Amino acid sequence: SYLKHRIIPSKEAATKGLTYIIYFRRIEHSTMDEHDRSNDREPVVLFAGESHFTRLKTNLLGKSRVNVLNISRGGRKMNQTEEDITKFGSEYSNYRVEKLFLSIGTNDIRFCRNSVKHLSKPLTSLLNKAKQIFPDARVYVQNLLPLPVNDPFVINNVNGFNKLLMAACERKNIFFIDVLSKFINQYGHRNSDLFIPNRHNCHLNKRGTGLLASMYIKLIHKFDRYTFNPLLRIS
Repeated sequence: SYLKHRIIPSKEAATKGLTYIIYFRRIEHSTMDEHDRSNDREPVVLFAGESHFTRLKTNLLGKSRVNVLNISRGGRKMNQTEEDITKFGSEYSNYRVEKLFLSIGTNDIRFCRNSVKHLSKPLTSLLNKAKQIFPDARVYVQNLLPLPVNDPFVINNVNGFNKLLMAACERKNIFFIDVLSKFINQYGHRNSDLFIPNRHNCHLNKRGTGLLASMYIKLIHKFDRYTFNPLLRIS
């Protein structure tokens, strides 16, 4: 504890010169700083975003050594994912997020008719919020997986958003994970062996989910030596 004082004129000061009375006030200070409080919280790895993450099994990702939590939901857009991580941060302050993995953009580009440039605003807002809520976490963002329609318009939107995402990761010092290259065939089209067999279905099948999971297991358990690499590619 510390002693602080303030000096005020006494009642006699107006007529008998300057006499002062010193008042002391004891102020108690906590000996635990923010770093100590942060270390008291349970460390976790958090997955958030759209449906590509919903099929990942957290117990397998964590291998009984790391506590992995998954708040991803199907159909989420970037502004909704921002709401999800904000809610998590306020309701679960007993957790310390060490790594945050984001899968975003698929449901946003579906509504783009001219370009994806306007998505820079919600993307920047989400990344800023992630770093604000989880200042000690390493943030990883995967790029878009190939969509089921091999149409030039759709492909341009996927490629355009991935370029937008990479540029944002470079600016924000955030990890960029290239997963798209693992889900296309030799002709540059979507590898249908890794997706549910439906022309309009963008979801991974069991084999595709296993491939995606194996990439994240590496990131959770083996890549701690990295401090920053905006072009991180998992092979």
